[in-house]
Amino acid sequence: MIVMYEHNLPTPLTPLLGRDQPYRVAAVHLALGDKDQAIGWLNKDFEEMDNWMNQLKVDPLMDPLRSHPRFQELMREINFRE
Repeated sequence: MIVMYEHNLPTPLTPLLGRDQPYRVAAVHLALGDKDQAIGWLNKDFEEMDNWMNQLKVDPLMDPLRSHPRFQELMREINFRE
């Protein structure tokens, strides 16, 4: 089951991260093996034009997502070149 939380509402990760920051929440979901949630949070981060998005192409934490079609679509939306 996929559950997305509104960005400004508390999530189960709020006690760990403080104010939920979509990029960091995505990294936690990815570490837990939930790629769909991770990409959902990365999309939210992109919508909010957060500064972390400039790290997306080179961040090794995101390596497990690189072959995922939704991640590749996000990279095209951001206009990152392969």
